[in-house]
Formats: sequence, C-alpha cells, structure tokens
Amino acid sequence: METNSETVRKTHKVIIVEECMKTGGIGAELVALINEQLFDELDAPVLRLSSQDIPTPYNGKLEYLTIVQPEQIAEAVDKMMQDRI
Repeated sequence: METNSETVRKTHKVIIVEECMKTGGIGAELVALINEQLFDELDAPVLRLSSQDIPTPYNGKLEYLTIVQPEQIAEAVDKMMQDRI
C-alpha cells in the first residue's frame, strides 16, 4: 500500500485493472483502502476494470470476451486524462 500511496499522491488518479471477477476481487479491496486512506488526494473517482462477473470460460474466444483487453484500458486512461481539463 505504501507504493500505491506514493503514486496516488503523485498522480491524484487511480485505475485498477484485474483479471479477477469484479465482485469480491482484489481490486475491490484496493478501492476500499484507497478511498479510506487517500480520498483527499484523489482528483477523480477510482476506476476499476475487471473481468465480468461470470466464471471464466475455457474456450479461448469466449474467455477473450470476458476479460479486460488492452484497448479497454487505453480507452479508460484516455477518458480519465480528458476529464482533467
């Protein structure tokens, strides 16, 4: 959490990306900790990108549709940076 705290104090923004399901994933715990400990440092709400809340399919094509893809991450970063104006 110390490293995360230093980064939040530097950038004032957070995007958490995980392959876990959104409900009950580690990202949820990180969001809670950041909001509890660093809320005043944030310039925007914490954004969380994660897999859909379904069991990850074994089929590769279906798995691709359930997990976060690089394009989604890039779009989220672009949107967060545009909102800073």
